[in-house]
Amino acid sequence: MSVAEVRRISTTKVRPASYIQKSTDNFKRIDLNPWDIVFLRQVYWQQGLLFAKSQQSFPGRKDEDEKTNNDVISNMISSLSHTLDHFSPLAGRLGIQNNEDDNTFSVYINCNFEGAEIIHATADISVKEIVAQTYVPASVIDPLFSLNGVRNYEGQSHPLLSIQITELLDGVFMGCSVNHSVVDGTTFWNFINLWSEISRSSDNHTPCPHPVFERWFIKDTDCPIRLPFSVADEFLAGMNICNTKDLVFKGHVEKCFHFTKENIAKLKARANSEIISVTKQNTAVISSLQAVLAHLWIAVLRARTIIDSTSDENEKTLFGFVTNNRSKLIPPLPEAYFGNSGSLVVITAKDDEVLQRGFGFLASLLNEVANSNNDGRIRSEFERMTKKPFIISDEAGITKKALRTRSSHRFNMYGNDFGWGRPIAMRTGIRGKSNGMTTVDEGPDEGSIDIGISLPIEVFEALENDAEFMEAFLF
Repeated sequence: MSVAEVRRISTTKVRPASYIQKSTDNFKRIDLNPWDIVFLRQVYWQQGLLFAKSQQSFPGRKDEDEKTNNDVISNMISSLSHTLDHFSPLAGRLGIQNNEDDNTFSVYINCNFEGAEIIHATADISVKEIVAQTYVPASVIDPLFSLNGVRNYEGQSHPLLSIQITELLDGVFMGCSVNHSVVDGTTFWNFINLWSEISRSSDNHTPCPHPVFERWFIKDTDCPIRLPFSVADEFLAGMNICNTKDLVFKGHVEKCFHFTKENIAKLKARANSEIISVTKQNTAVISSLQAVLAHLWIAVLRARTIIDSTSDENEKTLFGFVTNNRSKLIPPLPEAYFGNSGSLVVITAKDDEVLQRGFGFLASLLNEVANSNNDGRIRSEFERMTKKPFIISDEAGITKKALRTRSSHRFNMYGNDFGWGRPIAMRTGIRGKSNGMTTVDEGPDEGSIDIGISLPIEVFEALENDAEFMEAFLF
């Protein structure tokens, strides 16, 4: 499929509605902590909502409908401006402080009201071209996002938030690109949820509770985090946008699997039954997501084993997922904490053992590592990252022996109506789609989960011939 041609109509800088330019501005500064800094080298996080065309709200691109279309975009700009009153750091930029006393530098959010942006565009693409393909069509999806290839450290010169609203032939795609060193999924979806409320109402809703902007540190003396100048060159020199094609992993495609509420309940019951039969303890411990991931990932292991006849029985696979630390800390961070608050928890297991012991065993491993991420572990890891900060890249861990997940089915994705009705699909941008990267999204139906995973196409072909894996979709 050829790359979609997207035509930009306008780009609008959007500041908070209450912003008043002063002659001498003294802007608020928010220092990044280790959970934020780890993402500096990655490209912007991208999430997109697909809407079917509503004749009332977005009737088309005919000349007589131009005024209506402009009214819709005007409302989006106005409502974003009022939403930024409550999420003002998203209208800022990243800042750099040189620490001459120890030859280091620090990164912070400069709340300078420089502005987020809204891009209005059109494309001769149908909704079917996005949702009816066997694999997620990257050549169609990627141009529907702005700031492709921009890395988070480039937030010094690029907006921290960019929204591209693209009118399709029979729908609308709202592509959101946001700096991942500034927000995590919880913060981002809190923002989107409030924006959708404001866009549908004449009243300017106030979030309850209000976002907490102050970054969390164990000790006040740890702020700001000091980074060695050995990494400064790539952050400070050039600020060139990397080539998007460098982020595309050759031979890999992405496919979405839809698990209904009934699918999930039966997988969860099966996993818990297998564990109870082994442990003899009459307690159900496996969560819905752990059951779904175990079902998908053990099938991927089987497929890879079939494809690679030279695989060693002692080969190991890394399984990892990001957990939200807010509720796990003592005392807990508020759910409205603005920023990153996540830990990557991982287990490494022998492929042969996982395949022999089965689906319930893998689910129990995922459950065990999730439960191990408690207050003590989080604080210990945070202190280690404070003393020796590290920064990962999108190219890190590109190996056939890793299966990792991101995002969450608990985010309110499908409840966001901007006047076009409920979204009909979710799609992600180019970021981080390495071999085995798994994206978890809320499904369009109540209680359902959508799982997108990036793999070589021959692995998907093997999955489709795996009766045990496909049986879950027949429930």
